[in-house]
Amino acid sequence: MAPFSTADAAIFVRDGKQAVTAVGSALVHLDYPEEVEQFSSLSKPGQVAGFPRMTYITAELPGLVFGVAVEIEGVSYKVKWTRQLDDGMFSQAELQKG
Repeated sequence: MAPFSTADAAIFVRDGKQAVTAVGSALVHLDYPEEVEQFSSLSKPGQVAGFPRMTYITAELPGLVFGVAVEIEGVSYKVKWTRQLDDGMFSQAELQKG
């Protein structure tokens, strides 16, 4: 079996959103956190559980690190953290509006 390539990985982001950063641009999947149902006295219905995350092909944004500005569909974000997933073909970045 041939190894999984970046071209193969592009299939997973072909319907994604365009992210533009200082280190390049790429198609990404942008996921928003689920809303938290009220299950304790510390949470309220509609409270957001976390920050948006984008999943991208690592080789397309290799310099993406904490603090880098990202624009996705006209909305500005800053990277809070990044991490490689599984074999490193894909990475994920948590974002905060900014």
